[in-house]
Amino acid sequence: MIGVPSSGKSTWATQHKKAHPEKDHVVISSDPELYQIGLEQGLTDNTGRVRYMDTYLQYHSEAREKVQNKLNQALKNGRNIILDRPHW
Repeated sequence: MIGVPSSGKSTWATQHKKAHPEKDHVVISSDPELYQIGLEQGLTDNTGRVRYMDTYLQYHSEAREKVQNKLNQALKNGRNIILDRPHW
């Protein structure tokens, strides 16, 4: 899935996965990767929240590579995949 930010892609993916446990979906998204990188690099605001755009601008290639690796592994394992791609 690709769409504009805050259009409900991640919500749909989560709900669909819960509604169809027999399909054993794996949801792959750049958001958790960027969030983790932001935490690791200290790109947080004064409340401790990750500065998402700063993280994206500096580390989108690294996040994309991590997502690609997860996607390749899921394909190799024959998993049902929901690919949530908000920015690419």
